[in-house]
Amino acid sequence: MIISDYSHHHSHWNSQRSLSQWLNEQGVPALYGIDTRLLTKKIREKGALRATIEFDPSIVLGGVSSAPAFEDVNERNLVAEVSITEPRVFNKGGKFKVLATDCGIKYNIIRQLAARGCEVTLVPWDTPLVPLLKEMDGLFLSNGPGNPAMASKTVDNIKAAIAAMESGELEMKPLFGICLGNQLLGLAAGAETYKLPFGNRGQNQPVINLITKRCYITPQNHGYALDASKLPEGWMAIFENRNDGSNEGIMHKTRPWITAQFHPEAKSGPSDTAFLFDLFIQVPNICLYRYRYRKI
Repeated sequence: MIISDYSHHHSHWNSQRSLSQWLNEQGVPALYGIDTRLLTKKIREKGALRATIEFDPSIVLGGVSSAPAFEDVNERNLVAEVSITEPRVFNKGGKFKVLATDCGIKYNIIRQLAARGCEVTLVPWDTPLVPLLKEMDGLFLSNGPGNPAMASKTVDNIKAAIAAMESGELEMKPLFGICLGNQLLGLAAGAETYKLPFGNRGQNQPVINLITKRCYITPQNHGYALDASKLPEGWMAIFENRNDGSNEGIMHKTRPWITAQFHPEAKSGPSDTAFLFDLFIQVPNICLYRYRYRKI
């Protein structure tokens, strides 16, 4: 946390500890006495920046500054760091069997699926999908952190699943992706991703449905975006961010595969797009899928 000024005396009648004490308990570094206006200008001009805290050697014990080296988290496979390592099953015995890749899934996504009668089999991020999909009714691609290009194993597994369904080796299955899931499906289809200068975060991000022109207010939290202009024939962008024009979801024109870059499961913000879970569940065939989507 970086602020311009800090009050050392907390005086609220209900206060139990100071901000500094709470930050120490949570392990969050903080600085004050910073020209936050100048910092804002730098970020506005250059986008999100990496930073480190350096100490004047004259005030450091031993007289040597111990500033850590810069680390680019975008070069780490954060998906592998947060994913489960063994499969887990939720809502055992549910009517619909959904295979979900765990790239950092939010539990409320699982709750939304379970509330709609789904038995959710959650598997690690790098699990081959084709053998498991044979016994499933649908595939879900989860949200997650970091650079989507680092989850190349997941992308390859999605490619294999798509190829198996298109060749007839595997029965056609509905597919739904959220956030990182949108980017991973886009990469598997043949498009590219790029880093946003600031990222789209917060609870009130306007998103346009490119077919109906209806606007939804959505919760978002992503630093990368899919370049929908690179999608091959047969695919199309379906949602677009009203503020910066970045992609917010794609779909296949003839297959029951759809994604959302935003978070339709969020409970902390708008729930305008929770209907996408119903769309995923209520897709017995492609024709009905396309009909239902045009009606929304």
